[in-house]
Amino acid sequence: PTMTDSNGTVKVNGTNVASGTASGKIRLLPGTNTVTVLATAQDGSTTRTYTLQISQNDEFDVLRSRWQATLISNGLAASSVSSIGSKAYGFWKTNAAALNTNATSGSSGLWSDLPMTSGDATASGNMVTSFSRLYKMAQAYTTPACSVAAVSGGVTNTVVLTGNTELAGAIVQAMDWMTANVFTTNGVSYGNWFDWEVQGAQYFADTKTLMYAQLSEDQLLQYAAAIDNYGPNSTNMSDYFYWGALTGANTTSVALVAAVDGIVTKDAAKIAQINAPQGVPKVFPKVTDGDGFYADGSYIFHGNVAYNGHYGYVMLEGVTILASLLDGSTWTIYNPATFPNVYDWITDGFMPFFYRGAFMDCVRGRSVGTSGETGPDVGAEIKGYIQK
Repeated sequence: PTMTDSNGTVKVNGTNVASGTASGKIRLLPGTNTVTVLATAQDGSTTRTYTLQISQNDEFDVLRSRWQATLISNGLAASSVSSIGSKAYGFWKTNAAALNTNATSGSSGLWSDLPMTSGDATASGNMVTSFSRLYKMAQAYTTPACSVAAVSGGVTNTVVLTGNTELAGAIVQAMDWMTANVFTTNGVSYGNWFDWEVQGAQYFADTKTLMYAQLSEDQLLQYAAAIDNYGPNSTNMSDYFYWGALTGANTTSVALVAAVDGIVTKDAAKIAQINAPQGVPKVFPKVTDGDGFYADGSYIFHGNVAYNGHYGYVMLEGVTILASLLDGSTWTIYNPATFPNVYDWITDGFMPFFYRGAFMDCVRGRSVGTSGETGPDVGAEIKGYIQK
């Protein structure tokens, strides 16, 4: 804005701006955004207000809204609203190990039962669980009509979690703490690589999606830089888990992190990585050696293990989610030459191993020993993704 009188002043959205210069960046949210320009004459009392209405709904906003709706609906499919609320409130305030809202750089973690001391064997897993708790708190914040009955001093009160400003502040403060102290823009990974590049990063990117309206431009960029520091192009993952070395389900898992983070930060180049030759396209062709689906329906992972019932369905899950999320966009993963192989995965790689709704243990590798991942569980998961 430029004042005709050099002694006049001008504010944009309440912030002083030197006449003739641009204001700071104004973050536009989906829908109609109001920008207020207040001009004050040289006498210091005569003012005029100009109100600008700016509409914003680009391709990134559409995809982010789509993913946010998916995250909320997935939460409701897995739990009741009351369960979402009670879990989130417990993590926040009432569990024996509740969120430390006064954490400093000297704190070992955000929750006393999840220390994240660098180099500790359990620290990377505790990082993932910390991010998952923040994600569940963000679910409660964005799930419609989410509340909890809280008891204080013998009195029960209903605490509305949907849109709760105190809850939002606690989540964002915790995200800031994580990127300043654990999941940083220049730190070195330790423990399990998957915790840094996939699981922790996915929970973090999903929490960013849910809390988008509460985050500043600087925070979004800071969080993205932290994810990049442990991503497939990073020094941390340069020895083995870079794009070219990733195979099968690991490729689609890393691609989902990149896609979601690129959508939230409006970084087209980051999303485009997933469709480069070393990205998602390499999982579709049938293989004759190494990891992937073979012509007879076998799915091999970790070099020589029959894994249709774990990494095979995780890859199907990743492809299904990415296809749905990016459908109709610039970055669709659909290629008519190779995508139809997915139907062969289903008929040759999954259907022969169902028995009375359960998926056979003989092709589930080490996951047969994982609690919560039984043959019937896996069968239900696979059928759900086939139906999508």
